[in-house]
Amino acid sequence: MATNIQVEILGRGAKHRANNTIAFTVTGHRSDFLLPLFDLEGLDLSAGAACSSGSGKPSHVAMAMGRPEEMARCGLRISFSPFIEDTDFSLIESRLALIFRKI
Repeated sequence: MATNIQVEILGRGAKHRANNTIAFTVTGHRSDFLLPLFDLEGLDLSAGAACSSGSGKPSHVAMAMGRPEEMARCGLRISFSPFIEDTDFSLIESRLALIFRKI
């Protein structure tokens, strides 16, 4: 079990980005390993960009941002409804904590 999880939010501070989507990496943990853990906790995330979903390839977006291929394979994306409530974020936060304790 990891005690020091490193999460990097991609595109943080970018002028032109979707405000309902967060792309991030969990350093040292490939998305194909993490996706089932998120799914078991009821969180629907995707690996990489929406236009290449299911391809199994590293995120071309992360690679275009200068990330090495191995880090690009750790890319995850979560999108939120415009109707999300603060209580939903609390639930997501608690489920992320559970997942991060497992890895």
